[in-house]
Amino acid sequence: YVRTTPYAIADASEREVEVEVCRKSSVCLEVSDDNGPVENAEVLIERGGLEITTGTTDSDGVYESDIIQAGDYQVTIRKPGYYTAQKSLEIDGNVTNRVVLRAGSVSVDVTVIDPHFDSPRSVDDARVNLTGFATSRTGPDGRTVLGTPVNVRTTLQVDKKGYRGKSRDVRIGESDTNVTVEISREPSLTTEATNERIVTGERVPIVVTNAYGEPAPGVTITLDGDTVGTTDTEGEFAARINESGGHTLRATDGGVRSNEVS
Repeated sequence: YVRTTPYAIADASEREVEVEVCRKSSVCLEVSDDNGPVENAEVLIERGGLEITTGTTDSDGVYESDIIQAGDYQVTIRKPGYYTAQKSLEIDGNVTNRVVLRAGSVSVDVTVIDPHFDSPRSVDDARVNLTGFATSRTGPDGRTVLGTPVNVRTTLQVDKKGYRGKSRDVRIGESDTNVTVEISREPSLTTEATNERIVTGERVPIVVTNAYGEPAPGVTITLDGDTVGTTDTEGEFAARINESGGHTLRATDGGVRSNEVS
């Protein structure tokens, strides 16, 4: 006989107490699929919502519990790539039970958007990868659908040239799922000048745009490496050239540098 939970005595006065015990029992689970034994399946045995014992199946797909008390239990068996198996089991004595796992897959619908705009825009031709399982590219609507086994943990990676890649850990369950991923363009600056030749003492109007082709205000302008000003709200600046010869203009914003204009 065995008792696996403590018996608490609230009043330790001299008296008789009756402690219930149960028959010593154990369970042997034989786990398999259509191809034979399933190794490394996780086994959880519960009673009344409390975890009693856990373990994994061996190379023969067998799990043998420690000694437990006789009673009714809930058995749960999990393994990536298989649907979770659950069953109620009466364990009284040394019990052997067979459990069959069923393999399955689900669809992961991924939408990639660029949040830079007031209404986020779809990002087409982005590479979407579920590490170890599937790779695809988004269509014009920014969507792609990938298949993956059920009950797996993996990494979702999204990349596109000119954009900052993004990755996240995802847990795939037993039903189709939708995932939205936001990616933004790599910071960049582009400088353009309206003239390639001017007369000494005149100003060269230049326009600076960001990675989205929009005006870049407040950007520092350098002439031959020396700071000469910043762009206005329209991303424009007029640099005065006082000496003849070749000169170089460039825009910088923090660690982001534009192309050179000569």
